Amino acid sequence: MAGRVAVARSGSARPEGSLVDTSARTRPRDTLAEAFDPRANALNTLRLVLAAAVMLSHAALLGGFELPRPVMTMLGEGAVDGFFALSGFLLARSWLANPQWGRYLWRRFLRILPAFWVCLAVTALVTVPLVLAVSGFPMRDYWSDPAGPWGYLWRNAALWMGQPGIAGTPSAVAYPGTWNGSLWTLFWEFLCYLALLLLGLAGVLRRRYLVLAVAVLLWALTAAKTLLPGLEDAYFDSFLGHVAPRLLLMFAVGATLYLFADVLPMHPLFAGAALLLLLAALSSGVDYRMLGGPAWAFLLLWLGTRLRTRIGSRTDISYGVYIYAFPIQQSLAVTGVAAIGWLGSAALAMVLTLPFAFASWFVVERPAMRWKSAAVPVVRWRDPVLGFVLVAVFGGLYVLQVLRPGGY
Repeated sequence: MAGRVAVARSGSARPEGSLVDTSARTRPRDTLAEAFDPRANALNTLRLVLAAAVMLSHAALLGGFELPRPVMTMLGEGAVDGFFALSGFLLARSWLANPQWGRYLWRRFLRILPAFWVCLAVTALVTVPLVLAVSGFPMRDYWSDPAGPWGYLWRNAALWMGQPGIAGTPSAVAYPGTWNGSLWTLFWEFLCYLALLLLGLAGVLRRRYLVLAVAVLLWALTAAKTLLPGLEDAYFDSFLGHVAPRLLLMFAVGATLYLFADVLPMHPLFAGAALLLLLAALSSGVDYRMLGGPAWAFLLLWLGTRLRTRIGSRTDISYGVYIYAFPIQQSLAVTGVAAIGWLGSAALAMVLTLPFAFASWFVVERPAMRWKSAAVPVVRWRDPVLGFVLVAVFGGLYVLQVLRPGGY
């Protein structure tokens, strides 16, 4: 189909009509390139499952419930890692199909920021005031506090969560000081978008072995901080040091899997081997990504091509579930409802979250994406040098946000 990418055996990627030669359609679909159909796959279904898994992990966190470590790892970090792997796969495809940096940024902006901004407003101006009013909080203090709702909107508008709480709330809960503990990942996802764009503008994405080298380097960093305790204590004993290598690695793995899709076998035996490797990594007691990260990404793509379900193909509420579930769950914790138990509170939170998720899709996300092909004649969108400079500057400013004190 038009816009997909053929990966040449020489190690470069070139735009053509499909991921593989059209004659491959007569052969069994035994590679990822042959099995993946951009218009008929289960990736949206998997994203919804991953969002629900994150909700389950947060139900345990916010309710103070203990879960076995491997279970908590996969429900929380593993689900977020899965999001990043799928994004790396899809965004590598998107760039190589249409390598215009302005169009690429415009579409990423439309997909992430409008719904994010609306979520901030709904949380600060509707959900939290209602919950606090019911709880007897002095609402005059809420609206007048310098770290109140207006500061929450302003300080978090660029995706970096510089103010996770509002007017000193929530407090007296298992996870105080944060109203939406899911949104921090969006900053890192957008940073990955920019990193992939820089690689694309530099021509690196058309040299798949260079992308593989980047992924291997990030994997080596993960292995080093896992196997060398001194390195972990010296350089990675912080939120930044923990999440940056992990999320960049999974995004890079997803992009690498796309570039090598023409040689990746999709036989069930390989999927079974990936599952065994993932389970072994989870039971090892160390960072599961060292052994299981690439296996987890491959397993998700295998499921995405093999599952026949098309849930979410027309109405994709996975993003809405992801961004609205945490404030709903924190509200249940503040009001004491989370005490009904882990699964009970998670189920109730899902029921309460779904209307917000559907509203986000129909009122914000889908209308915003209708503008994805709109002409934005501000600069020469096709100029790669201009794009590289602007993205490098913008990305640098973004990185500086990470180095500022406060937020997460």
